[in-house]
Amino acid sequence: MRPFVLLLVASTAVAAPPSPPPAALGLQIEPFYLMGSAATIVVTGVTPGERVVLAASTTRRGAAICPARFAPTCLDITQPVYLAGSAQAGASGTVVFHVNLPLTTERRVFFQAVSPTGPHTVETSALRASWFLEPYGDHDGDGLLSVYEVFDHFTDPLDPDTDGGGESDGDEVTALRDPLNPSDDVLGDRPPYVQAVTLTPSDADETDTLVCDALSIDLDGDPITLSYTWLVNAAVVPSATGPTLDGSVFDRGDTVSCRVVAEANGLTSAVRQSNVVRIVNAPPVVQAVTITPIVAGVGDVLTCTASVFDPDGDPVTLAYTWTVAGATTPIGGGSTLATSAAGLSAGDEVACTVVAADDADTSVPATAQVTLQ
Repeated sequence: MRPFVLLLVASTAVAAPPSPPPAALGLQIEPFYLMGSAATIVVTGVTPGERVVLAASTTRRGAAICPARFAPTCLDITQPVYLAGSAQAGASGTVVFHVNLPLTTERRVFFQAVSPTGPHTVETSALRASWFLEPYGDHDGDGLLSVYEVFDHFTDPLDPDTDGGGESDGDEVTALRDPLNPSDDVLGDRPPYVQAVTLTPSDADETDTLVCDALSIDLDGDPITLSYTWLVNAAVVPSATGPTLDGSVFDRGDTVSCRVVAEANGLTSAVRQSNVVRIVNAPPVVQAVTITPIVAGVGDVLTCTASVFDPDGDPVTLAYTWTVAGATTPIGGGSTLATSAAGLSAGDEVACTVVAADDADTSVPATAQVTLQ
């Protein structure tokens, strides 16, 4: 797949000189692709043997720019312009590009096919394509799914009022009016709309605070107030009414989601629910490790003690490892160590490392040290 490459056209030439009307190129592209996927773009009407360059920009058409490599043809997509592909047309006069769309691609990309060689150099009108992480979402908050806006109503999935008449596309479609005709728009206060609700983090445990993040819009510009409802194992939590929920309300294995309603100027939106998060195991934590006696000599029996906490309240087992500085092999594995039996000498630095484990995870190791007198 061909990634985007930036065309160096920062210094543009003057407007292109007049030229005979060119032959028309055709540019075909499906309106929806997921970010990070490959898009197939077909250019038709190319003179066999001519080379076609596919240029792209994430901004709308603007003042013409005239790169020297395309002279005398000018582009009418706005800088920065990227090279999406280049190929030579075969006998059919058709060129197919497979463009790899990066995850950072804007939700709209404008393409132009340019034939910079031959007697009939042409540029197409810039065509627009949209990429959405959720093709069946409502990305402009007008009450219409984006995929239906493109295929059924021919409205702009990123503009809630395609015809600019003041009434949303969704309201016009519901009232059987034309969303492409501004003269039939009926103006009035409209309810707000919750476009999306996202619950994070998606891998939460009992130590986390869940955040219910809502994206809302009011087409009249009225101030919006959001109301939150939290559900744990599909049951409403009456005490939880804000945008966050801490681990005191849920346990390992629970499922959590949130619902949001928007209110503006006395009008309320439909309820929008978030994704469901399943609470995962929280690993145990070794809070402290001590070795007694604090002042120890050769012949003493050392005892390693650990303070451990498991956020889920799970049963915990402890693993002990005794080591001496300068040696790579452990000298003991229990909670106690007989210094004489271990062959230790005065001045040795002895360490005890403790790892706690529940039935699913282990803790970060914690260590204490003592120097033998």
